[in-house]
Amino acid sequence: MKHILLAGCAALAFASLTGTAAAQSKFQVLIGGDAYFQAGYMDDENTGENLRDTEFSNRFRLNVIPSAKADNGLEYGGRIRIRATNSNRSLDYDRAYIFVQGGFGQVRLGTQEGASSEWGIIGPVGDWGTFGGPDGFWMDFVADINDLPVQAQGDLRTYTSQTRSSSVLYQSPTFAGLSLAASFTPVVGNNGASVARTEITGDSDRTLNFKNVYEVGLVYSGEFSGATVEGSAFYSGGEARDGAVGVGFEDLSSVQAGLQVGYAGFKVGGSYSWAGDSGYEKSLGVVSTEDTYTWIAAAQYQFGAFTVGGSYTYSQDPGSTFITGKRDLDLWQAGLTYLVSPGLTVGLEYTHYDVDNKEIGGTPDRDGNIVILQTWLTF
Repeated sequence: MKHILLAGCAALAFASLTGTAAAQSKFQVLIGGDAYFQAGYMDDENTGENLRDTEFSNRFRLNVIPSAKADNGLEYGGRIRIRATNSNRSLDYDRAYIFVQGGFGQVRLGTQEGASSEWGIIGPVGDWGTFGGPDGFWMDFVADINDLPVQAQGDLRTYTSQTRSSSVLYQSPTFAGLSLAASFTPVVGNNGASVARTEITGDSDRTLNFKNVYEVGLVYSGEFSGATVEGSAFYSGGEARDGAVGVGFEDLSSVQAGLQVGYAGFKVGGSYSWAGDSGYEKSLGVVSTEDTYTWIAAAQYQFGAFTVGGSYTYSQDPGSTFITGKRDLDLWQAGLTYLVSPGLTVGLEYTHYDVDNKEIGGTPDRDGNIVILQTWLTF
């Protein structure tokens, strides 16, 4: 499957380029981006650590998108998203790819996230509070993000899809509201000009232990008598890379499905993502019996310049791929957003999280409350 997907995407890109007109097209360069400033208050219980309860955070992102259109209608170009987010004031990037699009759909080649991360629906969680809900900024203010179940650390669609890697993505044209989306990644977490040919990984992060990862799914968007319906369903598979000294891991197998319905200012929906025993250690006789999965239920209401919403998320995994156990998260969130002027928004979000860790010898239980006040600029 993965080789057919890769060959198909490459063939589409090649065929589209060979059909371009001989005349040199003039590129148009679009520049845009976003920035936020956040003030957070944290009340962490059971951390056993000497922690401050207030902190600021900010980020600035810049999109540069050169594009052109040939005489035969082919559109092509690239995109890079530069980020000022690191604590040492250095710049990095999280998108850098070439694209071609036309009647065949769109092909993207370069550093990016996977297909389900790009197009998968996880419910109405992005318009209220700090623009993300369970997939948002609350994780930045937790004492130790590694204490959370692995999907709740920012991988709420098919497993590893949100890890930026050198990939090929494809989305088909839309027919009756449906489109096909797919991606292929040779090595998860490898990006830019890096060439990673080793079959052995020394990385203890299970999300970076996979190779030849493919995603394929369907995305739907439609409107019926004033009601909007959006949904997605994806499957992802891949091979586990062995660790050093004969340590082996389970192959990748993950699914994601999401749905949201909107009417008269209301939106309700949610999603389910499952990764089973993907990435679990299998060669030392340790059996991790608890599956990795997450489900989300969310709702929001928009009235005038205000949007109010809330969500509940449950997530679990074994806590460690080397130790039998279970770790789960109950996450409650509510938020309010106010559109001050086009491109300028302020939001307030409350989060309560409760991590119950039954892993043998694992980290202690964690629970806490987080309040984030955010100003968001989009241009």
